[in-house]
Amino acid sequence: MLPAFWIYKHPVTFAQYRAFCKATGRFMPDSPAHVYEWPQKWTDRHPVTYVADCAAYASWAGGAVPSEQQWEKAARGIDARFFPWGNEFDPVMLHSAIAPHPRYPSTPCPIGIYPHAASPYGIEDCCGNVAEWTSTQWNNDRLVLRGSTMHNLRREAHLVTARAHARAGDCLNLVGFRVVLG
Repeated sequence: MLPAFWIYKHPVTFAQYRAFCKATGRFMPDSPAHVYEWPQKWTDRHPVTYVADCAAYASWAGGAVPSEQQWEKAARGIDARFFPWGNEFDPVMLHSAIAPHPRYPSTPCPIGIYPHAASPYGIEDCCGNVAEWTSTQWNNDRLVLRGSTMHNLRREAHLVTARAHARAGDCLNLVGFRVVLG
């Protein structure tokens, strides 16, 4: 059983990360729009991506990057649901290649656009849009990613139990993170 914890309702945003960079003198990543020729730059309410050291932000914010188990409990609840909103896949509950948001057909969207898809704990944006770093190690030099990105075409990729991994320290365009306290 996991000890009690508090987790950010949404992934860390560009605005939140900018405040951290300003306070600490760290590098602020650009909006990926210039790299991918996406039609719009990301706003302050978009989840921040291209972050190589999300643990530094989490520590500055008084917390840590959630473990894989913490992330899954927050996204899934205690009733073992398949998706944050329940057990049936519904493409209108998330931003994905299956049913993209009309204002953001080819780019991630700002946080909070899908409040009706919140987990039992009120956590939003767990599936679709951007995947998220966890602090859980995968082999020696990799960390587990949870959630799914807007580019996933398979329904199974959006299950709250789905996982991927990436090298620790990689700056990835569709991977953000949350902070856990407690």
